[in-house]
Amino acid sequence: MTLKELTEIVINIRDNHLEHMKQDMDKMDSKIDKMDNKVEKMDSRLWWILAILVGATLIPVITNLVSH
Repeated sequence: MTLKELTEIVINIRDNHLEHMKQDMDKMDSKIDKMDNKVEKMDSRLWWILAILVGATLIPVITNLVSH
């Protein structure tokens, strides 16, 4: 294998394969960002549900203590 052939192979890999890999990684980054947004929304909803459950549990207890 000559240096010229090796150079052509390296250039081919650089121009074709690495570019495709970069595009695939960019797509994955976009998908990961979308998943992060969904997880953040779900996390926020879970905190609201927890707050409602705690409130629904504590309010009757507090009103019962105050009325006695």
